[in-house]
Amino acid sequence: MTWGELPPGGGFAMFRRAKIFLADVPGELLGAGAVETTLGLTDAAGMPLCAAVRPPAITWTPAPASRTA
Repeated sequence: MTWGELPPGGGFAMFRRAKIFLADVPGELLGAGAVETTLGLTDAAGMPLCAAVRPPAITWTPAPASRTA
């Protein structure tokens, strides 16, 4: 996920990025077919989330069957 600004007539300027690692998907979910994740977009100070996002800031769950078909 990338945070940035796109001013009128200007180019995109990134100022923060959050990294989500697929290697952090819990092993018991690997056979689930598809997984989804939930995370907030701000940190404890209310600023844009940045750096590596790891539990408990991110949760992984099996995707509902309706989304995997």
